Amino acid sequence: MQVELLHFKEYYGLEFSEINQTAICKLLIIREEWPQFFQKLIQNPQKLQQKTDSFYGFDSENREIDEDDENLMIFLSNTKKIKVKDELVERIVSSRNPFWLPEDIPLALSNKDYKRIFEYINEGDDDENFDLIVRYLFKRFSDEIQKSCNFEKGAQLFDNLLKINSEKSLPNIVNQKIELVSEHRQLLQFIGYIEEYNDFVNYTYMIKKNGQDYFFDLVVRAINDELQPEFIGDRLFMDLIVSFTNNYPEKLFCEKIKNGFAKKFDSIFGFKYNFENGNLIKSEKIQFLVSDELVKLLIEGLKPKDGHNTLNDYEVILDNLIFIYTKCNYDIEKLKAYLMINTEELEINLITNFQHEEDLFNIESKFAYFRKVMNLDSENPN
Repeated sequence: MQVELLHFKEYYGLEFSEINQTAICKLLIIREEWPQFFQKLIQNPQKLQQKTDSFYGFDSENREIDEDDENLMIFLSNTKKIKVKDELVERIVSSRNPFWLPEDIPLALSNKDYKRIFEYINEGDDDENFDLIVRYLFKRFSDEIQKSCNFEKGAQLFDNLLKINSEKSLPNIVNQKIELVSEHRQLLQFIGYIEEYNDFVNYTYMIKKNGQDYFFDLVVRAINDELQPEFIGDRLFMDLIVSFTNNYPEKLFCEKIKNGFAKKFDSIFGFKYNFENGNLIKSEKIQFLVSDELVKLLIEGLKPKDGHNTLNDYEVILDNLIFIYTKCNYDIEKLKAYLMINTEELEINLITNFQHEEDLFNIESKFAYFRKVMNLDSENPN
């Protein structure tokens, strides 16, 4: 509240703000604790005096029953000595005030009616409405994360900020404040509820260029499993890795999460996932994700696992190794060295794992093609 009082002094002037400080504080408390009643004040400033009078029976015909009516009436009774004239209420809660929006805008934000939101932003002089709506969203976002720990609601408000940022960049001071809202654990929890993932990727890239790495580092650490396991589930892992890998403009992100990608590849994507034809990660991005750990994992996947691997699994793994060999900027000699260690053993295991004649023919043909493409026969003539 002290910060808001400072803003009032900037907006209305020192003399007005100091003379009416107690009245302003009273209205700020009403706005915070009884927002529905506060919206009525915006429409009709006389409601405040009517509500106060109805408590004492002076205006019983205007008495209204609200959900928090009893607590509101007690508050008005306890603060009855703080007189707030109708003219003062009208001035402070007018739509031009820097802390309250027109009645339809909070609803538009809740419904993600961005056509109306951007209309409102463009209606103002200079950036007045833009500053107002961003300040409103940030305050509510901060309250939901810090006070209520309502991460789902916080994410909805953050989605609003992300969408606005996609059209008009948020001020640097707001980006800095977002970092300070909460610790990494809470930030990651609300990220799990974000819907505007592509906008989140672009926002992360934008602020990183300005020297603010906190979301970039947070996502990288989460994917690399450097945070406590309960912070990130499989669905969030999938959302983060697919959105950031495909849409982050620089290869830096892919290079940073190689270890996490390899570690969770089998459990999240599975050996059936084809690097070249898969529909989750762009094939041109795969080359930046290939690591020694991923190559070893794929080779290990060629070894029979209690009969659970299908012919298709093996074929896709072989295709993926060929893709790495032919399309990725990976150390070819290192890849061939990994394969040469036990390539004959792998081939024997594969053949003995399939007894059906057609399967046997297919896997022998596939492995022969694999050896030829990888140029393994020339290096291992035996």
